[in-house]
Amino acid sequence: MIDLLRNYPPAVAWFAGQPLLSVAHPVVMELIEGVSNNIELARTLKLVGRFQIIGVEDADFVWATEQLTQFYLSHNVDAFDTLIAAIAHRLQQTIYNSEYQTL
Repeated sequence: MIDLLRNYPPAVAWFAGQPLLSVAHPVVMELIEGVSNNIELARTLKLVGRFQIIGVEDADFVWATEQLTQFYLSHNVDAFDTLIAAIAHRLQQTIYNSEYQTL
């Protein structure tokens, strides 16, 4: 998402070849936290509008908390990352990293 906001050519090309993609609500929140003015906020919301937004369910919090408990100290994961992973886990969906590979 960051690379798309920065118009990074490999990201733009990769995105153009994808079917409709989804983004988890916590990702949207993280993107909003990263803006520093109204222009950036508008660009971010415009980009997010091109995705199906997936909400969080109660079971996602339970799964995320279990993962956070297990991996926080050993892998330094944060709560948002485990919540994003929980949504992907529930839906059996792929998460893409900044190299446009599946995780």
